Amino acid sequence: GNNPLTPGINRNLTIENLEPTDTRYSSVLRIALNTSGHALTATNNTLKNLILSGNARGLNNASTTFPTSSGGDTYGIYASGGGNETTGPSNVANTTTLIGGSGSAQNLLIENNEIMSVARGISLQGNADNVFSNLIIRNNRVGNSTTGHIDQVYAVGISVRGATGAVVEGNDLWIESYLAFTSPGGIRALDHGFLVSSDTGVGSGTRFERNRIFRVKNNNSGTYGVTGIALSRGNGHRVINNFVMGILNNNVSRNGFNPTDSAAGIRTVSSGINHKIFHNSVHMTGEMQGSFGATLTAALALWVTTANSERLEVRNNILSNQISGGHPDSKHVAIYLPPSLGWGYNAIIDNNAYFQGNASN
Repeated sequence: GNNPLTPGINRNLTIENLEPTDTRYSSVLRIALNTSGHALTATNNTLKNLILSGNARGLNNASTTFPTSSGGDTYGIYASGGGNETTGPSNVANTTTLIGGSGSAQNLLIENNEIMSVARGISLQGNADNVFSNLIIRNNRVGNSTTGHIDQVYAVGISVRGATGAVVEGNDLWIESYLAFTSPGGIRALDHGFLVSSDTGVGSGTRFERNRIFRVKNNNSGTYGVTGIALSRGNGHRVINNFVMGILNNNVSRNGFNPTDSAAGIRTVSSGINHKIFHNSVHMTGEMQGSFGATLTAALALWVTTANSERLEVRNNILSNQISGGHPDSKHVAIYLPPSLGWGYNAIIDNNAYFQGNASN
């Protein structure tokens, strides 16, 4: 997308999806793989220096709350199954379609793109650990830097599934909507492994590094989850030197003291092992609207489902939660661990700085 006749590196090519606003499952760029035939692989692709604009225009409003709408299921860059060697790819029919291990999009580079007006900015949906081998996603701008603007990325910034050792670095992200998004963690900026509950083929060892998350905000009057960085599935992920701020939801008509509806800067969702969370800065601010019931916000939320989430290391992070408001029983904390687990899962939590302000709790 860079015009070599212009100075520097620029995004000189715009690709826009002009489908009607309510068209579901659309994408701006799609990699459609198959498990057989000539559509089996799509290797060594580079998507770089592009402006990608989807058809989900103007949906940051109180009328767009259903995830089963173009506000919840459209894509900027989408890679999964449906490829065909003789005809065009089959239509996408749901958000959980995965491509198995015989399909391959190895050496995929997604760099220096700008993505807007879609539900999900970059969504790579593999069902084997090696579908997206040697994956690099770096230096992209996903979302709208203007709070409250009607055009946003609404649900998920960048999500990876089916990759081992992926690199997600240097990206800037803004996510905002009114979606009643009920997946654990809610709307989110960065994620490895969500979409389906199976751990099979999810991949492992993604490195999230030097990303800047400026906003993940759910404007819905109910309490629906918001997350900066979510480790949903897989083992051995590394969250290193990221900056997270602007994580906020509401408390007008629902409770939010659970993995689905709480707010977290960085969150573990399942029982993966060997995660490393080092040198991150999380700063949560703002006043939570409403006071319906007890709600949790946490700069770091270690939601785990069993005591097998061992060898988790959390070191040298700055964790600040200055959120105020909400129900009197709400908790705005720097770090949260489920009390049912006690301290029996062998985590190392060391040399972090914790700041809890404004609220009395």
